[in-house]
Parts: sequence; C-alpha cells; structure tokens
Amino acid sequence: MKSKLTGEGKEKPIAIAVLTVLIVIMSLTPLGYLKMPHASITFLPLLVVIGAVQYGPMCGFYLGTVFGISSFIHCFDPSYTFGQTFIHISPFLSLLVCIIPRALMGLSCGLIHKLFSRNTSQIFANIISSFSGGFLNTVFFVAALLLAFYSSDYIQNLGSNPTRIIRTLITYNAYIEWLACTVIGTLVPCIKTRLKQKNNPDEVEAELI
Repeated sequence: MKSKLTGEGKEKPIAIAVLTVLIVIMSLTPLGYLKMPHASITFLPLLVVIGAVQYGPMCGFYLGTVFGISSFIHCFDPSYTFGQTFIHISPFLSLLVCIIPRALMGLSCGLIHKLFSRNTSQIFANIISSFSGGFLNTVFFVAALLLAFYSSDYIQNLGSNPTRIIRTLITYNAYIEWLACTVIGTLVPCIKTRLKQKNNPDEVEAELI
C-alpha cells in the first residue's frame, strides 16, 4: 500500500510539470497558436483539459493560468494583429482577458468531471468534461473580451450588434478546438487506463469494482 501511494504521489507532480513544459513549448511555436484573421486556433486548451480531467479542478486552474499567461505573452508578437490591437488599447485589461477565462475554464472542466464521475460512467464523464473545456474556453474568452473591449473600434467593426460580433469571433476555429478537446481529452484517460491495466491488471480491476 505504501509503495502504491508513493507511486501515485510521484506521478501527479511529474505529469503536471510535463504539461506545464508542453504549454510553454507549444506557446513558443506555431503548434500553440495558428494565426487567423480575427483570432487564432490554439490547441493549448487540450493540455489544460487533460490535466483537469486526470488530476482535478485545482490542476486545471493552475494549467489554465499558465495557458493564460502564455496567451498574454503571445499578444506581444508583432505578427499577431488580434492581440496587438488590444495590447495597445489596454495592457492591463488584455492581461485579465487572457488569464481569467483560461483559469476558470480549467477549474470548471475539473469540477464538471468530478461531478459527472460521481453519477455517470467514467467514459461519459470524460466526454462531457473534455468538451466543456474547449467550449468554455471559447465562451469565457469571448465574454471577457466583449466586457473589456466592447466599445473599442475593432470590436464595433466586427458587426452591427452583439449577435453578429459573436458570430464573427466564434467561427470554425472554435469548432476545431471543441472537437480536438473532446476527442483527445477523452482518449488520453482511456489510453492511460489501458496501459495501467496491462501493467497492473489486478489493481485496475479492484478500482473498477
């Protein structure tokens, strides 16, 4: 029992450290942010979702914060017109818009997984929480962006009313992120369970019972 607890205790901080490093590395390469006209496709929420589903709400909150900080730093890239626009309007508001929605997304994803794990099958909990990660990342970010910069010329030029502005901001880039989070966020726990079952079949069977 002592050996098992020690192994599990070591796994979590190592995994979180790896996810943190991956977020930092991806944020510095095109893999992290694929630039689009009005926004960018980012696959960093995937790493936040994986951490939140596997290691709980606080891990999701932490990784979401790291993601948000990387997003804020990304805004200083001269080639990223979308981020540059809001940095020039207000660096402080840009910081809040980048970090708070991502931190809340990670926290919410972990809480949703925790809730559904109690009342449904593990696979269903993984699907719902993984989808919620990508979906809430979009919802929280767009909501924060509009709250902070709705009166700016850039936002006003996106549409004649809030509905049209939101439709302009949420396009296929968001749908790709939702799909990626759902599929990969669901597969990772399944793969981890299969590997664990292969190495320790008796232990996994006991956990399932």
